[in-house]
Amino acid sequence: MEIAKLYWPNHTHAPTTPETGWRWPNFRPSELACKGSGSLKIDPASLDKLQDLRATIGKPLRILSAYRSPAHNRKVGGATNSQHLQAKAFDVMQKDLDPAQFVAAAIRAGFTGFGFYPDQGFIHIDTGPARHWGSWPGLDLDKIKAEVARPAPARSLSIAPRLGPVARAVAALRLAFA
Repeated sequence: MEIAKLYWPNHTHAPTTPETGWRWPNFRPSELACKGSGSLKIDPASLDKLQDLRATIGKPLRILSAYRSPAHNRKVGGATNSQHLQAKAFDVMQKDLDPAQFVAAAIRAGFTGFGFYPDQGFIHIDTGPARHWGSWPGLDLDKIKAEVARPAPARSLSIAPRLGPVARAVAALRLAFA
């Protein structure tokens, strides 16, 4: 069975991690399942990005909401075209990390949609169209995006003056192809 089509409808809780096909060691099906119906649908590409984000941060992520069934999405007042319905969205509470660092890491992991809920203490991230809503005190999303997009500074050739002309050329070529 293809992972993207795993569903456990009409259960209060999704079962434990499947024995085969589950490649996200930091997340359990039960925390990704719909909080209303218990059904589980996943988008492997989005979950890969979430796993990358978790690895980058190096701390557990508390997932408040991931997949939502249509009925549960209506019940909680979710958008009609919510990315939660496609299992491409995650509402994440991360108390021990600066929100700007979290957002920067999420952008680097490939997340493109952001919703900010400071009063509730969570940030929505998704892999849908690039957009954002809400704000977080002290967080400048445009500045973070610009910093993430900025290329890394070129490495210095501080040893170059001590090298002969051939060695300098070889060092320059190595940097050009690094």
